[in-house]
Amino acid sequence: QAEQERRRPQAVLRGQVPRGHGGDRLRAVAGGLVQAHRQASLPRPDQVDRWDVAVVGIGRIGLPLAATIASKGHQVFGCDINASLVERINRAENPIPDEAGLGAVLKQVVADGTFRATTETASAVAKSQVVLFAVRVDIDAEGRADLQYLFSAAEEAAKGLQPGTLCIFDTTLPVGTTRRELAPRLEA
Repeated sequence: QAEQERRRPQAVLRGQVPRGHGGDRLRAVAGGLVQAHRQASLPRPDQVDRWDVAVVGIGRIGLPLAATIASKGHQVFGCDINASLVERINRAENPIPDEAGLGAVLKQVVADGTFRATTETASAVAKSQVVLFAVRVDIDAEGRADLQYLFSAAEEAAKGLQPGTLCIFDTTLPVGTTRRELAPRLEA
C-alpha cells in the first residue's frame, strides 16, 4: 500500500507544490492543474526542446492551439471522440475554414508528423508530459455550467495519466471546479 500511495499522483493547484519540490521547478498555469509525483517534477520549460502534448478536444479552440504547438516542434496528439473529425484532420483537411491560417499550419504539421489526431485519449495522455483540455462547457436552462463533457474527458484522460503530468483546463469554469471536481477524477 505504501508503494501504491507513493506512485499515486497528487493534485497541485495554482503553483502550490508538495514537499520535496522546489517552487521554481513546478508551476501551475492559471486555472490549470498539475499532477505531480512526490519524487518527480517537470523540468522547466526553458530546459526542454520538445514536449509531448495531448490536446483533449480538437474543436474551435483545441485544434488551432494543437496545430500551433505542433508548429513549434512539439509532438502533439489531438484527442477527440468524433472519429470522422479525427480522420479528416489526419488527412490535413481543415474542419474550421474560417480560422485564418489554420489550413496551412495543419497541412504542415500533419506532413511533418508533429501532429496526429486520435480517438484513443488514454493512450495519447500516457505518452504526454502535458495535457491540455479544450472541451466544450455548455450552459443549461438554469444558467449553470454543464460540465458533463469535461468530466467525461477528464475520466478518460485519467486512465493514461502519468505522475508528473501537467494538466491545463483551457476553459472558464465555476470557482472551485478544478479542486473539487476535476482533480479527484484525474487522481482516481
